[in-house]
Amino acid sequence: MKSIHDEVLDSKVDPLLALSPSELVTKFGGTKSAAIRALLADGYERKEVAGMLKIRYQHVRNVQITPIKKQFVRV
Repeated sequence: MKSIHDEVLDSKVDPLLALSPSELVTKFGGTKSAAIRALLADGYERKEVAGMLKIRYQHVRNVQITPIKKQFVRV
């Protein structure tokens, strides 16, 4: 029997929609802001990003319009 993740991957549904908010944050850099920026860069709308991460639309908007002050490089 296939798991829900396998069924989603086999279908034409976006596989990111099957991930939990914490899995998305981990996948895209470890912070909500990094996940928001990555999802927006991938073409998702603010409303979609807010729904995927289970956060408010305003949080997504604030991250999108605020420039990054300092870029950290992880080693």
